[in-house]
Amino acid sequence: MKKAVIILALLMTVSLASCSNNAAVENKPAENNTKVVETENTPDSSEQTKGITPEQTPEPEDTTKLRSDASPEQIKEYLRSLPSDHETITSLKDVFVSSIVGDYNTNLWDDFALGKTDSVTVCLFTTEGDPIYTSLIRNEQGYLAVTDDSRDEFRGVDGSDGFRYTQNPYLNILEYDVEDEKYIEVVTSRKADLTYDELFQHYASSFYDPENETLNPFYIFSMEKK
Repeated sequence: MKKAVIILALLMTVSLASCSNNAAVENKPAENNTKVVETENTPDSSEQTKGITPEQTPEPEDTTKLRSDASPEQIKEYLRSLPSDHETITSLKDVFVSSIVGDYNTNLWDDFALGKTDSVTVCLFTTEGDPIYTSLIRNEQGYLAVTDDSRDEFRGVDGSDGFRYTQNPYLNILEYDVEDEKYIEVVTSRKADLTYDELFQHYASSFYDPENETLNPFYIFSMEKK
């Protein structure tokens, strides 16, 4: 009997030791494999963004199409590309259109007159409805103006290609009255303080010589003053 008790005690001691070892294994903190994976295989967020810049915001489209350094030939090519039919012309967003049925995109002229832009393109119509385009460029020498009347059916045949241009130092915005209505006429010239009366006399004079460069006025457009 005493021998049996001793054996039983030994068995219980072994069993308790075994349970203690199992508990030690089960309670041992697990290795942090996730951390190892992140460190070895996943780039740091600062490394991921290094050398990568946000997509650049595109520059707004230059609706005037022409810059201050545009040459007469570049302007001519641009004017040649413009449409001829009235409906398409009045739907343009980059041309100031002045016609008897209304004015379109007057803000383009306003911005140019205020010095906010370096160029403006104007479209007028003949009595027959043919478009005449003029591009006006502000540059270091003053104002370069190029007129395209090649679409004018009755412009006459003078051997030219329908383009005229001049460079003048001054832009003149002149006011005049017609039957109690106020108008403005825009020209470039060689005189800073040119008046409408001087311009009228220049045109009306019996001694008028288109080659006379004293004033050298170049017509851009006229319209009712708003």
